[in-house]
Amino acid sequence: MKRTCLYNGVVVLLATWACAQTGNECTFKRIIIREGAAAVAEGISNRKEVVGSYVQRNTGNVRGFYFLDGKYANINYPGALSTSPTGVNDVGDIVGYYQDSSGLHGFKYANGKFRTIDYPGGRNTQIYGINNAGQMVGAFSISSGEFGFVWSQGSFTRIHYPGSSRTAAYGIEEGGKIVGTYGDSTGASHGFSLINGRYSTIDFPGALNTSVFGINNNGVIVGEYDTGGPGNGFVFDNGNFLTEDDSKGIITTLIFGINTENQIVGTYVNSSGKQDAFRGNCAALP
Repeated sequence: MKRTCLYNGVVVLLATWACAQTGNECTFKRIIIREGAAAVAEGISNRKEVVGSYVQRNTGNVRGFYFLDGKYANINYPGALSTSPTGVNDVGDIVGYYQDSSGLHGFKYANGKFRTIDYPGGRNTQIYGINNAGQMVGAFSISSGEFGFVWSQGSFTRIHYPGSSRTAAYGIEEGGKIVGTYGDSTGASHGFSLINGRYSTIDFPGALNTSVFGINNNGVIVGEYDTGGPGNGFVFDNGNFLTEDDSKGIITTLIFGINTENQIVGTYVNSSGKQDAFRGNCAALP
């Protein structure tokens, strides 16, 4: 195992030591969607429910799925051109976004019913995460740019990393800590966390781009980074970055979600360019 430690200046408020290491603390298993030409798993609950989307072989349409105990069911917003579930909480509430002729819209699926949730005055609302308190995070666009948001108790609050060119909020844990990704003036991507109004940057040491996609209730963070070549999945725990790639993900591995048992979900692209969904177990995290 190779280990490299670099000093990482955290923008806005903090400065921390961040260490990166490569290893195989996580095991991976493909999620087989027989109808899917390509698939991605984006959310996992503490009850091991997995949600994601796939591209239908015959039509090329994007459809949502729910996966548990080796079985899956379709989740599709009625009349939508495409449906992409992205998050699920322990109550069974599912969030995501769908596309119709006017663009993208956020949704929440609970008790067998869909509800459209759009940022007021915004376009292309996408919901990416939900916690057990029902707080939701996502992104939207307006004429001045792309911003993140948090929805709580019926109200939206805009999220904009200071000085960024774009911001998206991807995950929220039980205590309200939010994680996501922002772009700088050069177009590079950086991860961030937000708690009690305070932003901190999360960058994989030596990476050109870092994207943070998820967080569990223990504060373990997941995402993807690149150093100019293929994308690599990572787990960030107690100040340590761990590179975790599916062995089949020759071109790229992205980790989108993690639960409190350190079970992860995501997608990889193999050497032939095929994209598959996976779930993994990172119980051996140090």
